[in-house]
Amino acid sequence: MSNAPHFGNHPMFQGFGRPVRQEVDLRDCEVEGQLPTDLEGSFYRVGPDYQYPPRLPNIPFDGEGHLCLFRFSGGRVDFRSRYVQTERYTAQAAAGRALFGTYRNPFTDDASVAGLSRGTANTNVFHHHGKLMALKEDSPPVVLDPHTLETLEPVYRFGGQLTAETFTAHPKLDSETGEMLGIAYEAKGLGSRDVACYSFDTQGRKTWEAWVKVPYAGMLHDFAVTRSYIAFLVVPMVTDIERMRAGQVHFAWDSTLPTWLGVLRRGGDGSDIRWFKGPERCATHVMGAFEHGTRLSIDMDMGLKNQFPFFPQRDDSPFDPVAAQGHVVRLSVDLADKLRPGYDMDTLYPHSGVLSRQDDPISNQIVAQKEQMVCRKCKNEEVSTFQFNPKEGCMICQKCGLVVVDNVMDKGEEKRNFEGVDKNHHAPAPDMFAPDYANTAVTMDVLNNMDYKNKSHAEQLNRVNTDVNKLAPGFTFKCKYERGNLA
Repeated sequence: MSNAPHFGNHPMFQGFGRPVRQEVDLRDCEVEGQLPTDLEGSFYRVGPDYQYPPRLPNIPFDGEGHLCLFRFSGGRVDFRSRYVQTERYTAQAAAGRALFGTYRNPFTDDASVAGLSRGTANTNVFHHHGKLMALKEDSPPVVLDPHTLETLEPVYRFGGQLTAETFTAHPKLDSETGEMLGIAYEAKGLGSRDVACYSFDTQGRKTWEAWVKVPYAGMLHDFAVTRSYIAFLVVPMVTDIERMRAGQVHFAWDSTLPTWLGVLRRGGDGSDIRWFKGPERCATHVMGAFEHGTRLSIDMDMGLKNQFPFFPQRDDSPFDPVAAQGHVVRLSVDLADKLRPGYDMDTLYPHSGVLSRQDDPISNQIVAQKEQMVCRKCKNEEVSTFQFNPKEGCMICQKCGLVVVDNVMDKGEEKRNFEGVDKNHHAPAPDMFAPDYANTAVTMDVLNNMDYKNKSHAEQLNRVNTDVNKLAPGFTFKCKYERGNLA
């Protein structure tokens, strides 16, 4: 009987989650409209594409990294896609089947892969010190050739300088020094509370390293950088070793825990870290950060509770799709107040969304421009009165209304429209050329586009379960009903 791979009719692998498993070279892509003839450069994107049917129930985030390259030149575009040849991918390719278990859970792996990197390199792609790196936050980077996409180093430790076992999927670029900054959580192994902070110069030489401990081990997907500080928000998406030993995924949501905002000075040994306590919240990406006087502000996407339906509640309570809705929220602390126990929160926009973010390489550039601005019309120099408009890509003096800096960043959202629907860097490239990845941006759209006000409770609940089961098969909402809406 054939043992060829077959994904079957599993709901997670239908529609946008359907694996493509093709490595493609396409010369001279068809273009709708016209591209500028002087546009020269490469656009990279990466996302998860399952290599083989999973050996255990799993989530969309755990597919192998599939990297895509769009090369623009002379008004034309060439396309190439390749799987990232991680240690995991290579081992499974040799075996002809999945060997690694459920999401970030080594207890569920085949014994033959003990000691190999579990990293999928499926979350982000970043270029620095002449190296193109594919990233996943549970493992070191993978280095690839920027032209051929050939994997050059499946486990890159910066020439032996990376002392942590992991590295962030979202490094930051200091626009003034050219340094790349990054953090590593669970840095000393599974479930450890250790976080390492690093900076590397333009030659890839380590210029700073500091280690701190967080209040509890859990997801630290992103972090913030200003000229003087690094900051990160610890949210109650905790690492649950007990559940992992029982065969479940790495994380679970613990509603009994507070959030903690950690702030430490760049260049120090980490002993100066301060912790500011906040309420239960879920936050992932950083939209930017800046200093104004002694006050530090960080903009993040934030929901009231767990934003991921496929990560279980630790108390087995039902997932709340309304509380999962995200908004861009500004966290602020006055670092001059030595007795301050918590941080302030202000919702910046009424619109909901999940996983909003800025482009990592330019986020610090916006910070630097904001800190140095002077309005040429009214001579205003108060940093806190300059407002960044992300839609128009400009900085505005709120005292007189003058656009002080234009073209701060690419206008519009961090998205490209390759086929039909705009999709960000976590989302798929066009079908046929690259996988229709099960990705974070599309996943969370299910939660943020639900308009059930005129439907019965039964209709509401049925639609939620229909939508979410496409993403997390077997998952069922057990929502209570209040005032005609889901609660």
